[in-house]
Amino acid sequence: MAIGTEARESPYRGGGDLSPLAEVARRFRSGEATAEELSLVFVQSVLFCRGGVEPEFTAIGEIDKGFVPMYTSEVTLARAEGQCMWFTGTGRTLVGLIPPGYGVVVDRGTEGEVALASWAIHHPTVEVDVPGTHPIGKRPGGV
Repeated sequence: MAIGTEARESPYRGGGDLSPLAEVARRFRSGEATAEELSLVFVQSVLFCRGGVEPEFTAIGEIDKGFVPMYTSEVTLARAEGQCMWFTGTGRTLVGLIPPGYGVVVDRGTEGEVALASWAIHHPTVEVDVPGTHPIGKRPGGV
């Protein structure tokens, strides 16, 4: 994990407007990508979170309804949160630190917003065959 306070421009590879995570989430919503693909990209993505002196999440809302905001770049974080302290890690690292009952919203308020419900993070049913990953899956019952 890294901790910092400055926002620098960090354009996405390939020159697109969406992060690789936002792009696969867009494809997932349209039926062009699988839950396994979304999970794999999420756990490999470097995500930025608003934090304090110590790396700690800023959760919004109540347990079972709330979420932890995460961002795919320092620039996106700065646009949403203003100048602030932040920390970063891969989705694989950060998902294990999310309090039970909270989901994740990546790039909140942008075209590339990705929402992952608490049940998808804490009780996945779709496994991804990548050692050390935390899979994201379908809600029990296939919904």
